[in-house]
Amino acid sequence: MLLLAIALIGAACDDEGGREDERVPGAGALREYDPDATLDATEEPVERTGAFVATKVTYRSLDETVPGYLSLPTAGGQPFPCIVVQHGFNGSKEDARGVWGPFAAAGFGTLAIDARLHGERGTPSQLEAASGNAVDMRAVLEGTAVDLRRGLDYLSRRPECDEDRLGFLGLSMGAFLGAVVAGADERVRATALVVGGGDWRTFFEQTELPELGWARESAANLDDAVEELDPIDPANWVGLVSPRPVLMINGDADTIVPPDSARALHEAAGEPKDVVWFQGGHLALGVEFIRTVVTIFGWFVVNLGLAPSGEAAFAAPHRALPARTRPAQAVAAASAATARAPVAAIE
Repeated sequence: MLLLAIALIGAACDDEGGREDERVPGAGALREYDPDATLDATEEPVERTGAFVATKVTYRSLDETVPGYLSLPTAGGQPFPCIVVQHGFNGSKEDARGVWGPFAAAGFGTLAIDARLHGERGTPSQLEAASGNAVDMRAVLEGTAVDLRRGLDYLSRRPECDEDRLGFLGLSMGAFLGAVVAGADERVRATALVVGGGDWRTFFEQTELPELGWARESAANLDDAVEELDPIDPANWVGLVSPRPVLMINGDADTIVPPDSARALHEAAGEPKDVVWFQGGHLALGVEFIRTVVTIFGWFVVNLGLAPSGEAAFAAPHRALPARTRPAQAVAAASAATARAPVAAIE
């Protein structure tokens, strides 16, 4: 489930909301994005509880059909703020099942899709093969970035979702994608990037992810990978998110997304940005896990407009406060916004 994924922490410019993609040369598939293209959406009920209703959805994007889950609160006034929740490497949309309830209790809808070659869209052997070279990696990442923008199109057309309060929560690989999507598309009003990074060269040189060992086998391999992937380097895109708020959370001993890669992302981001470090690797455990989850919920509560007037302590901060001050602020914001605090649901 997605909370486990959090713990494992693991276009041409259109009128509706993209910045000029020409500011990041070479992002070919992103320029093929057409917000007016038909979605051919399908919807099938999956689950209904007292807190949420979940629907299996599909829609068209470029040359593929994208499967996903849409979850909406059953209580509260519509339209709801809706958040795209994107899984990490080797994950799938199924991870999101674990947060349908907590997000709905806090007043949010969510959309989670399978990245290309993940979940329903591929096999483990296909994903392994694509991870072994930069050309296929770029195709997966760039194509998924377009799929996610099409997901924003889908949410914008749902009457239950407030198109002026769309957010993005990316986990690990999903955070890499989130920086690109939010940089390209101004409809994303608040972006949380959890154990994401930037600067492909630093990332490839320092990551201990086994699937990417090929990039360090020779200087030529590394140079070729960096050149191929540069158009979708999160560090090239995250600065375009400003002046919309961005939250970045990383582990101080992460060997999958090394701290130097995380810092490259943090430094490339504009204001307002909020930087939080937890003690741990590519996963937050125990108290650090609770702090991370509460921080995320509280940050979205304020930055997507669910906090009542005057509860602005955690809204769009302009500097990185000490990490251990964040949870208290987040808890206060989340508790003020809803009596159904999501913290109890993380067990």
